[in-house]
Amino acid sequence: MLIRARAEARLLQSIHDSRDLLAGERGLLLDPGEMVTRHGQQWLDLLRAAGVALVQEGHVHGVGRHPDERRLRAMATWLGRHQRHDMPWATQALGETPLAEWQDGDLCGLLAAPLPTDERRPAWLMLFRHEQREARRWAGKPEDVPMERDGRLIMTPRRSFAQWQEEVAGRSPAWGAMERRAAGDLAEDLAVLASGHQIHRLNVQLSQVNEQLQSLAFSDSLTGSWNRYRMEQAIDAALNAAERYGHPCAVLLFDVDHFKQFNDTHGHEAGDRVLVEITRALQTTLRESDILGRWGGEEFMVLASHCDGQGALPLAERLRRCVEGVELGKLGRVTISIGVAGWHPGDTRKRLVARADEAMYRAKQNGRNRVEQAAESAAQA
Repeated sequence: MLIRARAEARLLQSIHDSRDLLAGERGLLLDPGEMVTRHGQQWLDLLRAAGVALVQEGHVHGVGRHPDERRLRAMATWLGRHQRHDMPWATQALGETPLAEWQDGDLCGLLAAPLPTDERRPAWLMLFRHEQREARRWAGKPEDVPMERDGRLIMTPRRSFAQWQEEVAGRSPAWGAMERRAAGDLAEDLAVLASGHQIHRLNVQLSQVNEQLQSLAFSDSLTGSWNRYRMEQAIDAALNAAERYGHPCAVLLFDVDHFKQFNDTHGHEAGDRVLVEITRALQTTLRESDILGRWGGEEFMVLASHCDGQGALPLAERLRRCVEGVELGKLGRVTISIGVAGWHPGDTRKRLVARADEAMYRAKQNGRNRVEQAAESAAQA
């Protein structure tokens, strides 16, 4: 008894150390399957098992000798339907249980500990042991038959107490109470890891969805450039900075020349392709501080920071030449007409954009495929 108690104490301490190690790795946000791969061999040594497998949400992770994934999933399904989810289940003779059809060779010992997670999708930590054949010696041969003597049935003493040997097969060493407890503790730790990993995964997905929603709210769905709402916000911010700190800014408003005629000739899909291609080309021409947005239809805007209307003219000319040089294959070429308006003290967004629009209209009247600057008149609030 003393030897057994010491062995159980050592096992308990070893399991405690393993649990401490798992707890220390929670911050790594590892998948529970990865934890089985990292520490499975240690558990096999501690619990005198041949193999360990974690079956969770249809995924299987294992170390050592264990049945294949199909059999493990079938076992987990049966356990989930027929066994309690708050305590381990163990057998040393799988062949004598309803799980017999999924037994793999001489792996006849199973200790299955449920992970305390969602009962609709139970997960199981399974430990397997090899068969351990043993010879048992008995007194009294089973083939002895009673004899009648003096009207009574008796066994012949010489034969009934003769020793005979029986070989017991299909069984593994029994799972001790401490081993069942240890497996349950490990399953609990894995459940905590699974919950933490799932929360982290959901947070990542939520962050990605939020980024997508923000992109949808601020970006044009066709070209990927900023949409009008976001451009209006950017202009308001630039005007505030200009009024407060005197930082100049300018807007460049332009659209594709004869775009309606282009759509009527080549179709709207070709028109969409043109808008996408020129957006891609313009993005490579702009400075990092410049913002490109789709203002509406075939109309685009660039918000140029740290330059006034005069300083924005070279940028506008680069944009014009860039679009003129875009290769569209059989669709030919397109051009743009650009109106440039620089900030004046007291400008509102509406007034600034209106002056850029007037300049763009002049560019169209004067032959298209050109740049015009807004008149340097006093701004109106």
